[in-house]
Amino acid sequence: MTRLLPVLMLSVAGLWPGGPALAQPTPTRHTTTVWFDEGDGDPAYHAASVALLAGDADLVLAGPDGTRLPLTTAQARSGTRSGVLTYRQGWSHGETGAWALDVGQAGFAPFDATAVDSVRLYLNAPAPVAGTVLPRLALVDADGRATVALPLDLGGRIGYNAGRSGFLDGHTTDARLDVRYLDVLPPDRVRPGYPEDLLIAFADTPVDTSVAGIGAPAIPARFSVTTAAGHRLAFRFRDTDGDATLSAPDEYIEILTPEAEGATTQRPTWRLTVREAPSTPPGAGDTFRLAVDNGGVDADPATWQRVALPLTDFGPLAAFDRTRLRAVRFVSAPAPTAERTLWFDEILLIDDDPPIDPPAPPADLRAEVGDASVVLRWTPADRAIGYEVFRQDAPDTPFRRISSSLVGEPAFADVTVSNGAEVRYVVRSAGLGGVRGEASAPLSATPTAGRPDVYLEWLARRAFDFFWQEANPANGLVRDRSTNPDLASIAAVGFGLSAITVGIDRGWITRARGVERVLNTLRFFWNSPHGPEADATGYRGFYYHFLRMDTGRRAGTSELSTIDTALLLGGVLHAGMYFDADTPEEAEIRDLADRLYARVEWDWAVVRPPLVSMGWRPESGFIGFDWQGYNEAMLLYVLALGSPTHPLGPEAWDAWTRTYRWESHYGYSFVRFPPLFGHQYSHVWIDFRGIQDAYMRGKGIDYFENSRRATLANRAYAIDNPRGYPNYGPNEWGLTASDVPDGYRARGAPPPQNDDGTLAPTAPGGSFPFTPEESRAALRTFYARYHGRLWGPYGLRDAYNVARDWFAPAYLGIDQGPILLMYENHRTGAIWDAFMRHPAVQRGLERAGFTPTGTAATDRPAPPATLSATVAPHPVRTRSTLRYTLPTDGPATLTLYDVLGREVAVLVDAWQPAGSHAVSVPGEALAAGIYLYVLRQGSAVRSGTFVRIP
Repeated sequence: MTRLLPVLMLSVAGLWPGGPALAQPTPTRHTTTVWFDEGDGDPAYHAASVALLAGDADLVLAGPDGTRLPLTTAQARSGTRSGVLTYRQGWSHGETGAWALDVGQAGFAPFDATAVDSVRLYLNAPAPVAGTVLPRLALVDADGRATVALPLDLGGRIGYNAGRSGFLDGHTTDARLDVRYLDVLPPDRVRPGYPEDLLIAFADTPVDTSVAGIGAPAIPARFSVTTAAGHRLAFRFRDTDGDATLSAPDEYIEILTPEAEGATTQRPTWRLTVREAPSTPPGAGDTFRLAVDNGGVDADPATWQRVALPLTDFGPLAAFDRTRLRAVRFVSAPAPTAERTLWFDEILLIDDDPPIDPPAPPADLRAEVGDASVVLRWTPADRAIGYEVFRQDAPDTPFRRISSSLVGEPAFADVTVSNGAEVRYVVRSAGLGGVRGEASAPLSATPTAGRPDVYLEWLARRAFDFFWQEANPANGLVRDRSTNPDLASIAAVGFGLSAITVGIDRGWITRARGVERVLNTLRFFWNSPHGPEADATGYRGFYYHFLRMDTGRRAGTSELSTIDTALLLGGVLHAGMYFDADTPEEAEIRDLADRLYARVEWDWAVVRPPLVSMGWRPESGFIGFDWQGYNEAMLLYVLALGSPTHPLGPEAWDAWTRTYRWESHYGYSFVRFPPLFGHQYSHVWIDFRGIQDAYMRGKGIDYFENSRRATLANRAYAIDNPRGYPNYGPNEWGLTASDVPDGYRARGAPPPQNDDGTLAPTAPGGSFPFTPEESRAALRTFYARYHGRLWGPYGLRDAYNVARDWFAPAYLGIDQGPILLMYENHRTGAIWDAFMRHPAVQRGLERAGFTPTGTAATDRPAPPATLSATVAPHPVRTRSTLRYTLPTDGPATLTLYDVLGREVAVLVDAWQPAGSHAVSVPGEALAAGIYLYVLRQGSAVRSGTFVRIP
């Protein structure tokens, strides 16, 4: 047996050897054709096979020319021999690699597979092989044209298996351990020691030594950690009582796995913590199995695992000639892997009648084309329960499935397509029992730069549909969330009133229908029960946070909410400015909007002057907290200062800004409020570009720039990902208030506040005018990666948490509103333009001390007044970035010192302009420990510390 050296092949077509045409079997209905079983003659290799390697890949091969599939007698499902794949790719020198192996019938005789329904084969291995590094399977015709390569999906999951975990039979300890995956790498990232079962074998004397960590020296341990195959793993150990084993509460073992084969960087992967002190600590004879499902071939070589791939799963076959099937091709998985061994046997072609009639193909496939985006729509097909979407990127290439799961509606957005190249689409129906129908007729499309992103247009329309469909047409109340039909939110009504104006401008509804809905809404609020009674709708011009959808009366014990009334009034006053036609209906809208605003007794809500209380309840009086900066209440104070009937004095704005906290994070300086909604809600209606109050004049920016910086810092936090969530990154970010797996919670960063791994689409969506490119990328990523679970009738659902495999079922009005309205402000500025013309809004801003900055919104923002510097990622491992900001032009130095005060390195010593800068921290050149960095410019000094870990 020989090992074929890696060779780079530029073309696959024509490389596969031919052979004399042999008589092929003629399948009949309900028949099985054996494609591969015992080989084709030689006991050591299968002659009708050939391999191709490219880049950094190895495949153990056999035969006289060293290019054939080896056979083994170590295991066989039938007969005495099976095929064996021993492969490796992509670990060495940072180079990627790939391999492929074709397996044919004797002599590579072509076979008419017209009637074949599926390919079936059996897999086994001497040691576990994770699903993410299993080969894929493709079909190849006599001209070398291949189908797409499908994963050998065993239907398994990757992750901790609590049912199989625990101390093995014969143990004497009564210790109870809690196991947690530490989420430092994505759970499907395969590496030595993961995902596979681990064994912690205890002894009565020390048998290993832990790895030192920060605050935790290397200490002896009366246990060792190995994989089930015997590979030794490093670990950290917290031993509070000094007995070298797990015997006290909160003692733990932190198991480390290398990032890659032979890599020196070790990642903490599992933590086993003592739940309570055992009466008999673990010792000799006690072994704990940490069971891990690997999503692939299990650890039992005595059993074979069956894989069945319907031919329909290979997608529309395009140029592939099904009448001349020549080979079944094993193709390396995308993930790199150390050497793995896989046995396969009994490759069968199955010809069977489908259990039910297949659904009809979709009809009338059509495309809306935009900038790097295509939205497909089609007519629903009979007997279809879902659809699959395929794309062909070039002629004579396979159609590849681009819908990650069944599409439940007759529409789909392709956000992974590039501009300028023509592509073709087909859509296929799926019926009951997994039966697939024929594909639709193909449709060509060419995405074009400069056009609107049609996916974002669709997302905006879906967000509008929430406010139109989830409302009571009789009174205009909008549901708080889509999953509660009885509860309305007055803030959602405010967003909904402005949403109606967008729907009219976009042609989604007529102006007449919008006028009718808005008029019903304002009439209801003006005529609703108003007084101190516990079941009224409002009191003294304010309204209860939640109302009953049917009667409009107070729901439960909700508070008379000052902030939610302000958000309602944002929509009310905007509607009053938008509906400017000289008709009785629109005149009544304007009149009702002004009367509703004038009725609000802002001064009544000032209990602790000059600030406004958060609310009032008839049962207990005023809430004991006031609105003070910084958060979403800027709109409240602007409306209160501009009131024509009950205005607050300018001292209220001064008190509001007095509690601001100006901080720097990730190189951005801004007023701190970690959840992004606080940087968005007031901006839905007020255009803060180019105007400043006294506080912002002192910082040299405006509130729009402040929100931009806060948004970019929120994104930078996700990139830094200090808590190691598996999906955080440059295109998956957005911490704000939203649903979470355990309820509803305000979360944000930086600094981190309640970060549990949940991201909310409203966070990047509501910041669209501040960060259009970053927000667009995030919104597109949410769809591309999670369409099947995150997309629904109103667009992107409220939130999701990959680490906990949770996707919110609901939509919330206060989260859908910013997505729609801030995108519209970015497109046209229409909401800002109308709202800012209101005399009371202008008056409120003037009384708050706002004046024009005299600069365009696109001017370079003034640098912050002080030095700032941050290190990320942190702790430092191999390489991190130190970002810093200089307030003025001039010489600057940035120096590293160790804990003894010795100079380690000078990272910067040069004249630099004012603004943001970045320099690399060479972690690989630093010993583990704590370091001090000192940034100097003139007399200004900024210092900080970071930790370098192994």
